Amino acid sequence: MGDKIFTRSTIRKRKLRENETSEYRVARIAKQCEKNRQKKAAETAEERDARRVYERERKWLKLATETDQQRESRLENNRLRKQALRAKEPQQERPQQI
Repeated sequence: MGDKIFTRSTIRKRKLRENETSEYRVARIAKQCEKNRQKKAAETAEERDARRVYERERKWLKLATETDQQRESRLENNRLRKQALRAKEPQQERPQQI
């Protein structure tokens, strides 16, 4: 972690997450999702645009600085996720285009 400085509350929260039970984790994640959903619903158009620009720049920077090994791992995870989704959903017939 190099020369980063962590506060006591940060370390306390990290240890709490590491030692949490699966039921507590599910409840925490559900609470976080709801809080984020409400936050996004309450934001203005300018705030939404600023957030989306910031997220795009962060994603671009992350992808630009990843190593070949990280890229391969990311692509493999995406491939496995898509396979799992395809296996879950029933085979839908696509209407033929004329």
